[in-house]
Amino acid sequence: SVSATKKSDAASTTTQFQQALKQHLRNILSDHATSNQKNDIYSNNFPACVNEEEQGYLEIRLLVLPCKDISRPTNMDFKKNKERRKRRRFQGPADTQAGGDALVNRQENILRESNLDFLSIAEVERSVNQTDSGESLSSWFSDISSSASTCDLHVIINRRPIYVRSMYTKSRRDVSQSPFYVTDNDSGKLVKLGITSVEEQIIPTLEKIFGGVSKTNNNSAAGLVFGRIKFHASGREDMNVRMILPPPESPSGNNVGGRPFVCQAIDTLRLPSAKQLLSAVQSINYPHAFAMVNSLTEHQNGDDPDFHRTYGENQNGVGIDSNLIFCPAKDFSTLQADTESKVKYYGCRCWSKAVLPSSEELQKKLASSLPIQLEQRTPVRVMHRRPNIIRNRSILSLQCTRVDDHNFRLHLSTSAGTYVKEFVHGDLGRTKPSIASLLGTTTDILQLDCEGIQLS
Repeated sequence: SVSATKKSDAASTTTQFQQALKQHLRNILSDHATSNQKNDIYSNNFPACVNEEEQGYLEIRLLVLPCKDISRPTNMDFKKNKERRKRRRFQGPADTQAGGDALVNRQENILRESNLDFLSIAEVERSVNQTDSGESLSSWFSDISSSASTCDLHVIINRRPIYVRSMYTKSRRDVSQSPFYVTDNDSGKLVKLGITSVEEQIIPTLEKIFGGVSKTNNNSAAGLVFGRIKFHASGREDMNVRMILPPPESPSGNNVGGRPFVCQAIDTLRLPSAKQLLSAVQSINYPHAFAMVNSLTEHQNGDDPDFHRTYGENQNGVGIDSNLIFCPAKDFSTLQADTESKVKYYGCRCWSKAVLPSSEELQKKLASSLPIQLEQRTPVRVMHRRPNIIRNRSILSLQCTRVDDHNFRLHLSTSAGTYVKEFVHGDLGRTKPSIASLLGTTTDILQLDCEGIQLS
């Protein structure tokens, strides 16, 4: 019973100490904040989700460490926490690990720099619960309380994640969605494909309006990057596939837009206003004052009649919808699941080995029994990273136009996840039916555009 009492006293003292520090810290921050700063976060500039989820709020924690001359308590069986499993996230030529936790990263940095080895509260509690060591712990608390040595206080501050969402278009066939690297056969080194990526055109601009990203809570020794802005899109298109808006005469109407995306800003230096979000849209869509990747003479889309079926006029082909807004955290985690129920619209230019009949005959052969139910086995081109299974997909609408004896255009809408390229050429019989099987000849796809995604 004595041991149990000592354990209770130690836990109570720890809790009281934490509460006193929190209240003292609140008082300090309140004294130093102006009235405008106190009221700004509750202004009408931010939607309800920002305040309800405390997006962009500062998390302030105190790390209390004993001085070097304070020894551990004796006669206690302490076991260190298991080293957490390291997760890697490929980001190009160098592998970086997932960012972890700001407190853990700073804790490890401080210990490494000061050469300290300390006990966490969790380790002490586990030892007390596993052994009858309450008296030993109580004696140790008494010793350090009467010691002339003091503790070291470290303030750890990080900003809670902020979420913004919009839609993007991509008008070039040499721009990937995220940085795209392949291994060079000759040198064995990673080589980047494409002139840029959608992610690279959006994230740096967002970083500016967020005031930059803090590097304080990174763990450089372990290769952990905590502060960063993560880009997450609703599906992806191949690099050589454009993501554009539907043509004006499209029957899909106003219910179709670009590809939705959500960005998660972790540990940024400020929470931007709605006005600053709008300025980011302008910087991305009309970057006339910014450096271009290629010169205007190298950009071929200016002569393309579809060039203006995009958001803005970014020479590098990337634009975002003007409605760049704050959003709930769940939008980031459910974005991929939400796209599974969306209809996708495509336009493509195709080739036929046999001479083509009239547009009317083509339409009759290809679209006489809509919707077309497909059985698509995993395409050969992605078998190295996808399980070899059969997926059931649907062609919901299809419009075919003959261009000349061997070329024709298709405009179609499909269920999410349809492999359109394989629907055209059949993928060695792995997609049934296909344009090739319906026409009874060899066909291939020359160019493919995603012409919008259903919004609701």
